[in-house]
Amino acid sequence: MRYPVPVEGFRQRPVELETAGLLSGARLLQNGEPAAKGPKRGSFTLIRDDGTEVIARVRPSFLVDPVPAIQIGDQQVRVVRAFQWYEIAWLGLPILLVFVGGAIGAGVGFAAAIVNASIMRSDRPAVLRYLQTGAVSILAVVAWIVLAAVFLRALGR
Repeated sequence: MRYPVPVEGFRQRPVELETAGLLSGARLLQNGEPAAKGPKRGSFTLIRDDGTEVIARVRPSFLVDPVPAIQIGDQQVRVVRAFQWYEIAWLGLPILLVFVGGAIGAGVGFAAAIVNASIMRSDRPAVLRYLQTGAVSILAVVAWIVLAAVFLRALGR
């Protein structure tokens, strides 16, 4: 998913954030093209409207948030609003499987929480986002039960 980066000095050369994919990390785009790699890992070189170069860094956000934090020069840029406490609680419900499901519960719970965070960041209507994340949480519990049963059967219990 792409998000415009609201930062001064890039009106003629707009900057966008493309979130991480399954096999690729988050990256910055300038004028719709991938920005040049910076000197350090997770950094990019951007060109301001006045022609000067500035280093931008992409850093992971909250535990399961698919939209990373961005620092352009010395300026922290907020691309999207932070999750509210109730959104974090709702999308993180599957993580509770850690306490009842051990390692299998942790894996399934964190995977479901990551999917929930992506759904919450989508542009779907709020009611639909909550219904979909609720369904993902329920499916996580079902997946945990199935995986635990398969694991126990493989152990002969």
